[in-house]
This record gives sequence, structure tokens and C-alpha cells, in this order.
Amino acid sequence: MAVNNRIDFTIICSLRKKYKDYFDELYSHIVNQSYGNFECIFIVDEDDIDYLENLDDRFRVVRVEEQWLSSKRNIGINESVGDYIIFCDADDYLDINLLKVFKEEINKSNPDILFPRISRDIKSFKSNVSFDSKLYSNNSDVVNFFFSRYIYPFYKGDIFTSDGCWGRAFKRSLLIENNLRFVEEPCRAEDAIFNNDVALKANSLCVFPNYFGYYWRYNKKSEMNSFNSLFFSIVPFGENLKRQLLECNPKYSKNCKWYLFDILYGQINHFILVYLRGKITKKVLISKLKSFIEVGSFCHESIVWKHNSLNKSPQKRFLELILRNEYNKAVDYYLVAIMPFKILKRLFGK
Repeated sequence: MAVNNRIDFTIICSLRKKYKDYFDELYSHIVNQSYGNFECIFIVDEDDIDYLENLDDRFRVVRVEEQWLSSKRNIGINESVGDYIIFCDADDYLDINLLKVFKEEINKSNPDILFPRISRDIKSFKSNVSFDSKLYSNNSDVVNFFFSRYIYPFYKGDIFTSDGCWGRAFKRSLLIENNLRFVEEPCRAEDAIFNNDVALKANSLCVFPNYFGYYWRYNKKSEMNSFNSLFFSIVPFGENLKRQLLECNPKYSKNCKWYLFDILYGQINHFILVYLRGKITKKVLISKLKSFIEVGSFCHESIVWKHNSLNKSPQKRFLELILRNEYNKAVDYYLVAIMPFKILKRLFGK
């Protein structure tokens, strides 16, 4: 129960009918949290969801007209009352001790952001035994962490490189006072943009290098894999990244360029996967790739920087083709020389 009517955490989750098969597991991991002072808001934009019955008193349902996921998350922020906000996707779930781990750290350092590991491996997710933490206690260190976690060996793998907003805890007062919200227009990777905006304003961040707090399920039917118009809304994403680069302290420009290239590289990979699945033609793929790279000078700056930092490698050859605007050849080369075998194996199931 809340102490003195104060709620520590608000968990925000958008629900749709197609996620019915995952709801029991999601609900179980929330309602049975080992620390119980929370509220959970389910944002619903469909009338025929038939599985929201007999919910615990800490749960409430907010019904809205059909909205983008980012808009529903913003509604959740506006409706929230908890000191910290945690986002959770309907086909994923939280570790049962997540709120307890967060609360112990909040009592010690009261950080603006809490950042656990994310896992797609159920075996590692079930072995949550280490709760050690690392605190960054000023804005410069927070920004440096966010724009360098693709660089340092400590952050390799699935530890912190995922840019989803889910599983992290954000101090509500930081979001409200700085009017930090998700991009309302259709936008690719809007949660990465949100994370960066919060980091640019935050003065403290706690990371948990050995604690898996969130299980991220690979779901072929998820919004990310639906390849709707939102999937291809890449220009607003690029424009916001450019804005954030300009807001970032110049002394982090090297880290920012590395980060931006890695983001760019990830988008290229996603678009090529869609092409391989037969969802778009190669002509459409090239047009999307070209429109993103030409959004702003930051793309070419980051590509040139990364290109100059590499020795002879397949990646450098790929970048040379991009820099010469030979997108068609670049895509062919990417497929032959760069795309990891494990991705192709997952794609075709062989």
C-alpha cells in the first residue's frame, strides 16, 4: 500500500487485443512485485479488449481514441502520479524484484534515471542474483554515458545498447518540469529520441551492470515488426537526432558521432530485413535509405568520422559506397559482406 497516500512508481503499458496471449504473464509479474507501492495504468484504444477483468486495485484502465504508441505513452505520463515512471510493452514483462531493486537505490541516491539490463534470453533473465549499481552524479557524466555506451567494452552486448524506453525508471518531476514527452508525430524509434531528451536534462543516473530487470520478447507480430507507415517514418527521427546533437556538449562530439552512426547503421539493417522479407521493393528500400542519410549534415559527418576511424574492413568499403551515393551497390555489398549469418538464420528459420 502507498505510504501517506504517496505512490512510488507508475507503470505505463499500452494494450491492444492482439496481445491477449501475453497478458496473464505481464499482469502476474506486475501484481506480484516484491515491492508493492505502485500504480499501473493500462492505456487502451480498442473497445473489444475482453481480458481486463478483476484487476487489482492498483491498476486502472484509461480508454482513448486510436492513437500512436508514443501518444498513448504521453497520456500515461499525464495521468501518472508516481514519483517514478516505468514503461512496459504488452508482450514483455518486468522482473518480479524490479521495483524493490529500484526503491533500494532511490533511498540511497535518488537518481533521475534508473537503468537495468535488458534480456532477450530467458535463462539469463531468470538468474537475477546481482544487484550492484553504478551512479553517475552530474549531467556531463549522464550525457557521456548515453552517447558512449556503444564504445566501451563494459556496455557491449544487450546490457545497455538497446534504446527502448521500457524497463527504465524516469523521475516524474524531471519529465513534467522539462515537458519531456515522446514525439507525437509518426516517428521511427521514438523511444530512443525520448531517452536522449531525458538524458540531456538529467543530473543523475544509476545503472545496474549485472541485473536483468526487463524481459524483451521477440514477437514477430509486434508493432516494430508490422512494417506499417510508422516503421518508415525515418525523417522525423533524423531531424530529432540532429537537434539533440546540437544540444549536446561539444566535448562529447566524438561519442555523439559514434552513437549517431550506430543508430544509422541499425536503421539500415532494419530496412534491409524488411526488403529481404519481401515487404518492400529494392527501389523503396533505396529511397528510404537515401532520405534518411540526407536528413541533415550530421549523418554525413558521422559516416565520414566512422569511415576515417576504421582500418581496412568490409564496413569501411560499405561506407565508401554510401559516401559516393552509390546506395544500390552499398545495399548489395551489405547483404553479401556484412549482414550477420545469425540474422539470416533467424529470418529464414534455417
